[in-house]
Amino acid sequence: SPKPRISAVPQGVPATSAYQFGDWADQNPGALLSDFGLKKINSSAANAPVGSVIVWDAGQCGFSAVHGHIEIVASPGYACSDFCGYMYNDCGAPRVYMPVK
Repeated sequence: SPKPRISAVPQGVPATSAYQFGDWADQNPGALLSDFGLKKINSSAANAPVGSVIVWDAGQCGFSAVHGHIEIVASPGYACSDFCGYMYNDCGAPRVYMPVK
């Protein structure tokens, strides 16, 4: 019989679309902190601290109209996901979750 698929995503965290992680994070700040060590901050993409998770909403900045986009700040103004590059700074503020522990 096939082995069960193991997920690194904690129970209850949506793993379908990038923007859904942001929705979950906004609704569950305590779990965001305890499960991921992240806290939401108000920041532009350009000023997001290194290590922060950036969530772009569906269709924002030309990202997927269905799923949005999620990436991690690798250096100031530069982030990586399925590719690395300079972040957009002229198409609305993303949601930013900074590591705090």
